Amino acid sequence: SLPFAFIYVAQPSIIVIILYYLTVFFIIEIFYKKILSLKIKKKAILIVLSVTLLIIIVQVFYPADNLKVNFINVGEGDCILIEAPNKINILIDGGGTPQSDFDVGSKIVIPYLRRKGINEIDLLILTHPHLDHLEGLLPVIKEFKVDMVLDSGLICDISAYKEFISLILKKSIPYHKAKAGDNFIFSNNLEIFLLNPLYDSDFYNESDFNNASIVVKLFYKNADFLFTGDIEEAAEKKLLIWQNILKSDILKVGHHGSATSTNLEFLDKVDPSIAVITVGKNHFGHPSKKIIERLEDKNIQIYRTDEDGTIIIRTNGQEYWIRTLKRNN
Repeated sequence: SLPFAFIYVAQPSIIVIILYYLTVFFIIEIFYKKILSLKIKKKAILIVLSVTLLIIIVQVFYPADNLKVNFINVGEGDCILIEAPNKINILIDGGGTPQSDFDVGSKIVIPYLRRKGINEIDLLILTHPHLDHLEGLLPVIKEFKVDMVLDSGLICDISAYKEFISLILKKSIPYHKAKAGDNFIFSNNLEIFLLNPLYDSDFYNESDFNNASIVVKLFYKNADFLFTGDIEEAAEKKLLIWQNILKSDILKVGHHGSATSTNLEFLDKVDPSIAVITVGKNHFGHPSKKIIERLEDKNIQIYRTDEDGTIIIRTNGQEYWIRTLKRNN
């Protein structure tokens, strides 16, 4: 409980790990070379250490101009971390386990953020107040500095949502009730645009929470992602008013691949090349075989957190690279 009794250290990249062992190897080699004078050995070791330090500094302080979208495997739920240049971090939902005491936020989400050296969330988005999206955010808000919360504003009587609002008030976090057309510009290259909810939160009742999900369109240079929360066909049809804005390279499939989402007309408008389904063990038949076949018929590459584990999509704004926990692509 003492201040600075421990600190969180980010997991080093594979390049830094390789450099560390190469440095140790070269220092040992140089030190034990009998033909070299002590003066030359000292200079050689100094050069090796200087080059290594320079490379590490470049890696840490001048990272590649890439954006990473992490679809974190939280089982049957959503949790998406967006890591943008200039250390901008956006968290969409936090997963949750309504039928279990397992603490997704403390056991999965927070360790994942810590491994990446993240201490601050620039924007935290709760797409809608269902436990499989909300529950894991509570420990995050308690432990991390959060600069802004974006919420659908739906009135929800569950204790987890009441705690969510209470934490926001207690920590004086700026709160914004989302509405379609809202725009958040983080830099010249990074922009978020909201396509849903189309109506004021008073329009919806509890049975419409899925269709009132915040739908996020992310632009990064020439790359784009569409995060659809748990919207179903009724909301998808209304979103057709956005026409060309719907077109996205990467689609986060709505409602864990439910048969009630991803209708054909909506899918045609989005026209993605890659679809990500956030899903875990469940009794709802997610993802629907019909939806899988619909995606396959359009030659859309499918990734699933239940089969692939955490899915990381990296882009420089032109191309995409995909890595998964269970298989590399």
